[in-house]
Amino acid sequence: MLPHTVYLKGDAECRALAEAFGIDLLLAEAAGEDADAEWADRDFGGKLRVAATQEGIPTITPELAHNTELVEDAIDAGLAGMLDTLRHLDMLPGEPAPTNATIARNHLGRVKAVDSGLFHVDGPVELGDYVEPGDYVGTLYDPTSYEVLQEVTVDREGIVYSLEREATVTAGSNLVGVALLLEE
Repeated sequence: MLPHTVYLKGDAECRALAEAFGIDLLLAEAAGEDADAEWADRDFGGKLRVAATQEGIPTITPELAHNTELVEDAIDAGLAGMLDTLRHLDMLPGEPAPTNATIARNHLGRVKAVDSGLFHVDGPVELGDYVEPGDYVGTLYDPTSYEVLQEVTVDREGIVYSLEREATVTAGSNLVGVALLLEE
């Protein structure tokens, strides 16, 4: 996963917190009536970040690494981000480090596995790459026959912020996440 910070789209205070946190990719997420159908289907309205923001408490979600391992760079980025956020809130002296973050939108550009199988990333696409429709990512194989089940390509332009690296995937799993660039 490419480190990123999610904030509620259209909320200036949340965006300011996200910018202060200092990660290079900010993902603006629409909520409620402004969101797509999947948002309601997955009950994202119950997320702490969404509920707190709707109650007037600006909130962000930094997503820095996978949840199954300790990644030293992510720990360092999280500590630096927290300290800069506290500086932004005038809870610590000084100013947050300046950033030049890219603003994008998540939860729209996902390529999913059409079947369960073995996913092999063998294309040129890497985390953080700018991609266009049709860019090749990898192949999904039947685990018993190695028959090709899916040639995985992206379906829209944007920045790759997630890329499945586990070989075994189930039907409907997200293989690639593409953040759609926003003009803000």
